[in-house]
Amino acid sequence: MYTQHSHFGRIIFGAALFALVSVFVLILWNWLMPAIFGLGQVNYLQSAGLLLLSKILFSGFGRGRHHIGERDLWRNKFEMRFGNRNFHEAEKGD
Repeated sequence: MYTQHSHFGRIIFGAALFALVSVFVLILWNWLMPAIFGLGQVNYLQSAGLLLLSKILFSGFGRGRHHIGERDLWRNKFEMRFGNRNFHEAEKGD
């Protein structure tokens, strides 16, 4: 059972991890992007914003690993619609 104390610890750990990864993004961006693409350097808040934006764009707002069964969901829908035929057989239409 989760206590309020452990919940608070998770929040602190998450904030510290986000801050650390933001510094990592800052260092990588300022090292690589100006040299490779000629882009300007970013400050800490901009690197945190880039990290947050990439999280939203690439994994959505959800928590945890909720996308694990998504492939199985599509596979089940395909099998219900086309039976045991594979993708190429179903594409031909028999």
